[in-house]
Amino acid sequence: MLDMEQWAGFEGRIWREEVNVRDFIQKNYKPYDGDESFLVGPTDATNKLWGALQKLQKEEREKGGVLDCETEVVSGLTAYGPGYIDESMKDLEQVVGLQTDKPLKRAFMPYGGIRMAEQAAESYGYEINPELKYVFENYMTTHNDAVFAAYTNEMKLARKTHVVTGLPDTYGRGRIVGDYRRVALYGIDYLIAQKEADKANCGCGNMYDDVIRLRVCSWEEYIDEGGWSDDEVIELEDGTVFGKQSMIKDFEDWYYETYGKRVKVEYSCFGTNEELYSQLTLGDSFDLICPSDYMIMKLMAEDKLEPLSEDFFDTGNELNYYVKGVSPYINSVFNENEINGESWSRYAAGYMWGITGFVYNPEVVTKEEASTWSLLLNPKFNRQVTIKDNVRDALFPTIAILKKDLLLDDSFVNSKDYQKNLLYEMNDTDESIIDEAEERLKDIRQNVYSFETDSGKADLISGKVVASLQWSGDGVFAMDQSEENDVYLNWGTPEECTNLWFDGWVMLKSGIKGNDDKKHAAQSFINFLSRSDNVVRNMNYIGYTSVISGGDNPLVYEYVDYCYGAEEDDTDVIEYPVGFFFAGDDEDENYILTINPEQADRQLSAQYPQMDVIKRSAVMQYFDNEANDRINQMWINVRCFNLNRISAKHWRTLGIAAGVVIIATGIIIIKKRK
Repeated sequence: MLDMEQWAGFEGRIWREEVNVRDFIQKNYKPYDGDESFLVGPTDATNKLWGALQKLQKEEREKGGVLDCETEVVSGLTAYGPGYIDESMKDLEQVVGLQTDKPLKRAFMPYGGIRMAEQAAESYGYEINPELKYVFENYMTTHNDAVFAAYTNEMKLARKTHVVTGLPDTYGRGRIVGDYRRVALYGIDYLIAQKEADKANCGCGNMYDDVIRLRVCSWEEYIDEGGWSDDEVIELEDGTVFGKQSMIKDFEDWYYETYGKRVKVEYSCFGTNEELYSQLTLGDSFDLICPSDYMIMKLMAEDKLEPLSEDFFDTGNELNYYVKGVSPYINSVFNENEINGESWSRYAAGYMWGITGFVYNPEVVTKEEASTWSLLLNPKFNRQVTIKDNVRDALFPTIAILKKDLLLDDSFVNSKDYQKNLLYEMNDTDESIIDEAEERLKDIRQNVYSFETDSGKADLISGKVVASLQWSGDGVFAMDQSEENDVYLNWGTPEECTNLWFDGWVMLKSGIKGNDDKKHAAQSFINFLSRSDNVVRNMNYIGYTSVISGGDNPLVYEYVDYCYGAEEDDTDVIEYPVGFFFAGDDEDENYILTINPEQADRQLSAQYPQMDVIKRSAVMQYFDNEANDRINQMWINVRCFNLNRISAKHWRTLGIAAGVVIIATGIIIIKKRK
């Protein structure tokens, strides 16, 4: 990764590894939230010149769209002297220079192609100088000629068959466009070097045979971008964690050092699972993606995934960090959940996981109030709570509210097949339950502050709301950020149940296409991210909880203790077991954290919930097309005004009201005329 002294203080990774001005801007711009008060109106000079130009524009329109056209002078940097909008007001102009010598006069630009320039002039009713036409046909090489001279036979054939048509507009007009933002950011020498490298990697449409191109697509900001400062180093008992380069660059280096083959990761991001699926549907091609649980299930059901190889599960291979380090608990969940008789683990390797619950202000909301999904309907907190603006995260708590009595009934909770029954009840898509959910969600809509996608955390921190439904990782972020303002938020997991969610890596058949080298690189990428030090890096960067416990490597557990363990001289402490995750046994004495009591209701409880929470958690399943259509229509009815829901009685009332308004309006008009 390139690093220049002038870049100190700027954020982002991708723009440092490639020429990417857009990424630089996206990572470093600061939005302006003020009003228009800083703007000033036009000067008198501007108004006068604009008035003159408007008169010319009117003339242009009256003449059929072209006021004048040059036929004698070839456009160039020094072709014309100074040009003015209005000669009589030239002293008012601050910037002098027109495309030609007169305003709105079309230029003659044969360098883009003499034939095209001639046709353009003729379409305006003008004829170019025949001598200039002869010169450009016989002595000059136009940009158009040069482009076609560079075309391969395949390109010419593609153009002839209209697979490729025309030339870029800028080329056709014979102009050179400079992207001077790139020059300012990277410098000319570096840009030249990059273009030379691009040229070296071209040839018959393929990169060199010894470079594996791995196309990876994941959530935004879901892999550590490196660039850690010296004070960000994490010192643990069994190792030091530091991110100098991006993890993607580290992987590329590691893969070459380990296997002797070069791999180039083409990394891109998506914002929602639906956006990712849409990209795949429209033809975007990836080798390795990281969707959420239900999207993994959907892709499995549609037979779009490449199974993980048998070698991937070989625990004897010291480089298979995933299979050796995945949490026993997570592994059991992936093995037990099936689609078409095949478990998730056949196709998916977990990445991050968590639950959903409430982040809340304990100064306003009690622990008991935040321990039920009914908080969304609590009139005490009218317009003070937020809920997620997506159908799945809104439907789950709504079903829990509707089935609260059942879910808390002792006979249900203590039943032999409690977890199986819980899974069934929380994934109920029967028409009657969806209709009930719609009505209840409309009640929720009236009570909450907003349906939000990402603003809930900021609203909590700023104090606009007192509670927000959040994924555990985002909940940790909100709690961390609020602490910087000396505001301490808590985490609450509803007693009815909670949604257990996962993001995982899967390979696409359409990308891998039976290529063993590409499949090996994709699986190696998963393994590299599953190495304990890299797990710590990503957890530190993202704030979410990895599915990796580390196996025999204690680094991940040490990191959890590093984040949440009490100081040695603290006396007010409690024990907090996390053995279910790290060892598959919550009684394992090697995995009992000593913490300050408040952490049992804060970040730690969100990242590593206790066993009673885990037992009442359920994965929201993939729904078939019929159920999906029903649920999506329900959501449209909730989030939008649904005319079909207006009864005949209400239509009659609306009709009468409209009639009254029309009659009243008519009376007013008649009176005015009189």
